Amino acid sequence: MRITNFYNLPDAIVKACGEGKRKPSENYFSVTSLIDAPLIRQLTIKHYDELEEDVSDRLWALMGSSVHGVIENNLNPFSEMPLEIEIDGTTIRGRLDLLDEDKILRDWKCTSVYSFLLGDKLDWEQQLNIYAYILRKTRHEVRGLTINAILRDWSKRKAEMENDYPPIAFVEKQIELWTMERAEAFIRERIRLHQLPTPPPCTADEKWEKPTKYALMQKGRKRAIKLYSSQFEAETCCDKEKKQYVELRAGECTRCKSYCAVRKFCPEGIKTQKESEG
Repeated sequence: MRITNFYNLPDAIVKACGEGKRKPSENYFSVTSLIDAPLIRQLTIKHYDELEEDVSDRLWALMGSSVHGVIENNLNPFSEMPLEIEIDGTTIRGRLDLLDEDKILRDWKCTSVYSFLLGDKLDWEQQLNIYAYILRKTRHEVRGLTINAILRDWSKRKAEMENDYPPIAFVEKQIELWTMERAEAFIRERIRLHQLPTPPPCTADEKWEKPTKYALMQKGRKRAIKLYSSQFEAETCCDKEKKQYVELRAGECTRCKSYCAVRKFCPEGIKTQKESEG
């Protein structure tokens, strides 16, 4: 993989973002790669030497790494603890953020307010439960799972005006702790999917798919009155005498369109790119 710097970012940023990602190994998974799309992983392995990624696309990851660097200074011996387990010849590795004195496994995230307001993120639940499984397999007690989220785009103004908006730029969220049987079944299924000769297409979640919505709008108002999943429902609620109208907000697969490193080698990515170009 070749790392580019199209925007001439400072050398310090380039070095901090690293020289490149390692080529995935057939029988080794990080926890994050295990829960990610099998198709992306297989295309990455196949086309690794042809891939390019710009430093500018790694800036959010750099912010997250900075937070984890602060966590490493925590005196708790189970802070930034490396984890490893082998299942049927496949090695899975990860690095948990913190197992506190109450045996609560905590993971730190730098994320957007929008992501948190959407509710539970499935990949966070999966990631923490794999960590918990490995810990319990290596005779460490885990009593609960928690996400500690720093909201990078939090706005004081919105916090003062919107009732459902986080009051500060930090949110703590409890995550369901799976049974050992459920966690092991999930891990084995993920390994199976990754090792299929022909991987399954990416799911809607893996493509970061945003569904098409129909916005009920009011003339002179920028924000939608309400969003609907069907045009019929939106049109039914539209009161034209009040100068209301329905606006189409087309859905898209955000990752396929802009963020997937292997999109030019993927049929879905090629299709999405052609559609965006008109």
